[in-house]
Amino acid sequence: MSLEENRKNLIYFLEVAGPALDFEFIDSFVHPDVVLPAEHFPAGMRGVDGLKEGLRSYDTIFRGSVNVTDSIAEADKVAVRIVTKANHIGEFLGIPPSGHYFECDEIMIADFKDGKVVKFSRTADLYSLMRQLRGGPPNGDPPSSVTDQH
Repeated sequence: MSLEENRKNLIYFLEVAGPALDFEFIDSFVHPDVVLPAEHFPAGMRGVDGLKEGLRSYDTIFRGSVNVTDSIAEADKVAVRIVTKANHIGEFLGIPPSGHYFECDEIMIADFKDGKVVKFSRTADLYSLMRQLRGGPPNGDPPSSVTDQH
């Protein structure tokens, strides 16, 4: 596959196929032994089966959308900036479902070989995410009710 096809397929995976749990597309797009970022897929989840398990889990924790806002493709890598906007509907890292709306920025890099993803790397603003799940603002500023008190 071409670099542009890899870029388009990664965006489709993130915005459509992953959230829809389209495992047929995922099997055609992701190598069976894909390397997953351990900090986003705990408990030893590995390979395409671990990816599917992680997607199923996220589907029970968060309800919303994923949008790719930027993408760069070079050599055998595609990097994307992702903004997730969702509600917290299931327990996440010990935080019970709050129903809180949140927005989370992250960067993902996918390494490709023969048109399939062989490695995912991710970094996300987990500090902001955790603040928002607990009802705080995303940027670290105190809630307006705190700053309005004199």
